[in-house]
Amino acid sequence: MTKRPAFTLLEMIFVIIVLGIVVGGTFIQISSIYEEMLRKEHSNELQTEAKVVVEEVTSRLSNSIKDSLVAMTNLDGSGCTPVSGSLDPNTNYILAWVGRSDEANLGLWDTAVNDYRGWSGFVDVEASTATSIITNGSKLDYAETIIDDLTNSTGSLSTNPNSAIYFIGSGSNTNACSDFFTQTGKMYQVTRSGETQLNIIGANTPSTISEQYTLSHSAYAIAREGNDLYLYSFRPWSNGEKASDGKKYLLAKNVSGFGFKWEGGLFRVNICVKRTLNGFDIEVCKEKGVF
Repeated sequence: MTKRPAFTLLEMIFVIIVLGIVVGGTFIQISSIYEEMLRKEHSNELQTEAKVVVEEVTSRLSNSIKDSLVAMTNLDGSGCTPVSGSLDPNTNYILAWVGRSDEANLGLWDTAVNDYRGWSGFVDVEASTATSIITNGSKLDYAETIIDDLTNSTGSLSTNPNSAIYFIGSGSNTNACSDFFTQTGKMYQVTRSGETQLNIIGANTPSTISEQYTLSHSAYAIAREGNDLYLYSFRPWSNGEKASDGKKYLLAKNVSGFGFKWEGGLFRVNICVKRTLNGFDIEVCKEKGVF
């Protein structure tokens, strides 16, 4: 009697095929799970990255003079429009503003009066003229020391003036571009005389002196160039210097979108970051408002 083999060749081939299908399906399933895990991991990383970038931008905007916010199409200041105006959603705008010198506002500890003094922010309108601004309650020599330290200079309000006064008006942003670049509205380069007097220098002088002001030692611009986001520091009141001539710092990489919008007293910033994983784009956007 002939003994039958345990498996015929055909049956063996069939088993191998079935096992191949099962293993292949399992591999595909595992691969799919692994890819999904990678996407989630990258998405979480991008969430964190986008949050950090938007926090960085809004923290810098927190010391901005809100009246001065403008959108530009070029770093030389061309294509300027106030952020309170109508912005084209398809245009890659550059955001620029004048910064408050908050550290100089705080000043230095004065043991004689047991408090900090810097620039007070208030103008004695009756005692002031178009070229001489009296700011009682200030210790501008202390403010100058702080600005010198921040700008790595000497005499920033006296012998080597690099600071500006910005008069706080009605809060309107409609003339921000002319105020920002031509210094014929609210912003003028200044020197100091003593502790409480600021002198406006240059050909232009204000036609109206506001009761409140801010001192500034720098203006700023944020521009997206390719997938990189840069911060520029410059002084438009000093020899007409534009953002393109200022110092440039890298803020973030992998930035796919940078947008902003003015809604009344709220300024909203939206930033998107993106990565490519196995041919698929993963993009995350974060938004934050600044009052």
